[in-house]
Amino acid sequence: MVITTAQVPGRRPPLLVTEDALKAMSAGSVIVDMGASALGGNVTGSRPGETVVTENGVTIVGADNLPATVPTAASNAYSRNISALLLHLTKDGALAIDTNDEIQAGVVIAHDGKVVNESVPACSARKPRETPMSTALVTDLTIFVLALLVGIEVIGKVPATLHTPLMSATNSIHGIVLAGALLIGVTAHNPVGYVLAFIAAVFAAANVVGGYVVTGGC
Repeated sequence: MVITTAQVPGRRPPLLVTEDALKAMSAGSVIVDMGASALGGNVTGSRPGETVVTENGVTIVGADNLPATVPTAASNAYSRNISALLLHLTKDGALAIDTNDEIQAGVVIAHDGKVVNESVPACSARKPRETPMSTALVTDLTIFVLALLVGIEVIGKVPATLHTPLMSATNSIHGIVLAGALLIGVTAHNPVGYVLAFIAAVFAAANVVGGYVVTGGC
């Protein structure tokens, strides 16, 4: 049995098995040409989607777009496995759990209100660990400072459009502070974070609005 797979996208596949090679093969030989297409194939005489038998008894299978059939075969195999498992878990049409069964012991996780699978740790009634307030505060302050530094570096290259260049810079920086305050307010997990976000949003918004008011709405 010979399987050929050589393909060149958009071009004729290379010829690997010539007519002379076919004649030299014994009767009953099978060639699967996975490179068969409308442009040709790897085997002389192969036709896409057809099975051809030569005069000396060599069978040429022109596998047309064989990879496209893989999903169907995979889905069929998976569905058969699931069906077999469900049938193994039932008896006389009813669910029958037997944790002593090797197969069921590997797939059943919880039964009768308790974990029965050894590979799964027992459920714990402990509350999820909360982040200490001090850690959250440091995180919020770090984000605030980094946002301020990045804002100064970026906004410094923006042309001045308000009353003075300094007012333009501070106004733009507070715009970034306002965005950071809103982000912290959404992600905060403690009262301190909410308070800091509120204070930052109020002062930043006041400066942004005030800058345009002083400039006359420009």
